[in-house]
Amino acid sequence: MTSSTASPADVQGRPHAFRGELCVSQLPPLAATPYRPETLGSQLDEAARIYLASPEGLRVDGETLRMSSIFKWYGDDFIAQYSPLVPGGRDPKERAILGTIVRHGPAAAERARTGKPVVEYLDYDWSLNDTSRR
Repeated sequence: MTSSTASPADVQGRPHAFRGELCVSQLPPLAATPYRPETLGSQLDEAARIYLASPEGLRVDGETLRMSSIFKWYGDDFIAQYSPLVPGGRDPKERAILGTIVRHGPAAAERARTGKPVVEYLDYDWSLNDTSRR
């Protein structure tokens, strides 16, 4: 990125691009420093690591990986970049989600690399968007 602003194309296919699309409290807080075009990739990588280390992003329970439903909704966006990181006969979308965890997840999620964990999705708390309760 050489311009002074980042475009949607700059973050397309990045597992953490959804952070900018969905501003709800089930995602990690914004960084203390502003996002800058010249460091956007590393800043978003760090945000992804923080998110996957949080219970809102990923929970590891034995052989089960419970992750945010956001991955289920946006998993197709990451197939080309992340599905090759996980071997096996799983569906490409699920391999892409696991590949995202392999690349950005905590050490406790290492079983994602084998492509054999049980994958479950956490319920999304839609009440956070309920403006009638404010």
